[in-house]
Amino acid sequence: MGKKFGTVKIFFKNKGYGFIHSERKDIFFRVNDIFGPELPRNGARVGFVEKYGKKGPFAVEIDILDGGLVICENCKNIMFPRTVFYLGGNPDKSVCRFCGAVFKVFPKTIYDEEAKYMAVFFVLAIIFSVFCFFSTY
Repeated sequence: MGKKFGTVKIFFKNKGYGFIHSERKDIFFRVNDIFGPELPRNGARVGFVEKYGKKGPFAVEIDILDGGLVICENCKNIMFPRTVFYLGGNPDKSVCRFCGAVFKVFPKTIYDEEAKYMAVFFVLAIIFSVFCFFSTY
């Protein structure tokens, strides 16, 4: 299937998903399927590949067309930066596709801190459980 085009109807930054309006229908997308240095804003023009799942159509390989190419300050190549995600599934930073230099660091949200504390709590709970299990023998 080829690329289709549409506009971002709504994007929930805190939830990491949104909808693209294309060809008189709304198509679901996730933040993990976006290429480029920025998150989309409502009304942004995008190109995407449409796939079908159990719940209907969804978009992958999303290019934000309102953005644009940028020049890496490190290697001077013209590129679309790649977005790097971390533990909570939220974007952490964007990096150069050629040399790996950091292009932009995204601001942290309250949900990011919450995910970090939950991960630490989970690891401590596992360690405590293992300790209790072996201390009985």
